[in-house]
Amino acid sequence: TWDHLLMPRPWRNEGVFLCREWTETVPRKASEEEIETLRLSLEQHMNDITAEADRMVGREPWSPDA
Repeated sequence: TWDHLLMPRPWRNEGVFLCREWTETVPRKASEEEIETLRLSLEQHMNDITAEADRMVGREPWSPDA
C-alpha cells in the first residue's frame, strides 16, 4: 500500500532508483487462477526490489507482512 511511502526530504543527496524487467507474460485468455498467480508474482517482485532499495540506502527493509 502507499500508506508506507517514504518521501525524501528536500536538499538531501541520498536515494536510489531501481528498475527491473518483470519477465512474466499474461496470456490473452488467462483464467482467474492464472491472473492471480501472475499478480502474486508481480507483487513479490515489487516487494523484493523495494527491500533491495531500502538496504542500499541503509534503511531496514519494510515487510508487507509486518
